[in-house]
Amino acid sequence: HPRAISPSTPSRLPRQILESQLSDGKTKMASPSKSMDFLRQKKVIGGSASADSGPDVPALTEEGGRRITVVAAAGGGNSTSGRVDEAGVVGRLVERESLKKTKTALERATRTTAKPRAGTGERISEPPAKKADPSAALAFLKRKQPALFSAAQLAENRKNEDNAKTEPLRKNRAAYPVCTTSGVIDDFSEKYPLAAIGNEWTLSSDRVMGGVSVAAGAAGEHEGKACVVLSGEVSTENNGGFVQVAVDLSSAEDPMATVDASAWDGLELDVRCPRGEDYNVHLRTPQCTRVFSSFRATFPTTEGGEWGTVRIPFDVFRGNGPGCEGEALDVSQLRRLGILGIGRDFTAELSVAGVRLYRN
Repeated sequence: HPRAISPSTPSRLPRQILESQLSDGKTKMASPSKSMDFLRQKKVIGGSASADSGPDVPALTEEGGRRITVVAAAGGGNSTSGRVDEAGVVGRLVERESLKKTKTALERATRTTAKPRAGTGERISEPPAKKADPSAALAFLKRKQPALFSAAQLAENRKNEDNAKTEPLRKNRAAYPVCTTSGVIDDFSEKYPLAAIGNEWTLSSDRVMGGVSVAAGAAGEHEGKACVVLSGEVSTENNGGFVQVAVDLSSAEDPMATVDASAWDGLELDVRCPRGEDYNVHLRTPQCTRVFSSFRATFPTTEGGEWGTVRIPFDVFRGNGPGCEGEALDVSQLRRLGILGIGRDFTAELSVAGVRLYRN
């Protein structure tokens, strides 16, 4: 057993010498009963604390990270009743420490990161880090490791990054004027392809049906007027023969939504063409049951490239294709407007600076 007194003192002393040293105050000895009570309070051993705890026996416990040995007075006898099973006590201590470490590990794995607030001792919690965006990671690799990707992939990545930098902020759809209220379909005050009514102009050609015409649409400016320029090579080969820019007239989310233009008399366009070619305006309504069905009107342009204004009354539009052939245009349900170079082999080049509704 560990010594209860100074190291120079023999481990076993006659009872008389020990008692004399205790009476002189030179040696302090742990009280066996208090030691047993301490163990029971710390739940190292069972039973309840009392003034009479039975024979004095050595025991082990831990407190504050320190290992403590409680030693009984010499001459306690050979009785084994009430002795502590030292192996059992140590086993329980190891088990308890293991559970404590497991709990601490779980808490560290689930809690948010805490950092000290600047200038104070207070610690603030931060949310867990978000998962990485795969597309962002791919873009990063294309910049840092271009050898891993083809030239086409790298060109597409640069184009996407440029578009993200230059793309204008979009207003809410409700912020755009309704064309049947203002009369303006597009004055090209917004950045092309965005129209003044909040929808975008789309470019198409007869290639969607097997043709070979080539179309191009781009923002332009002539004599201080912002405009869209429709250009390309129109070919009637393979039963084709058109190039087109078109826009939905309703600002509603539903692509099948329509507008009621019955309070207006027709369409008005500001146009310019270097060669004085004829072009078409097509209107679509729910009457048009096929993609190539529409109500059509042809308008002339002035040769020489001067700006001119063209008015097209609604009553000159004629139905063409399934659903609208031989029918009158229902102006209370206009869905889509298209401007086209169509019907012959020629080089198209038409600038449009304004598209409006008009009243006589």
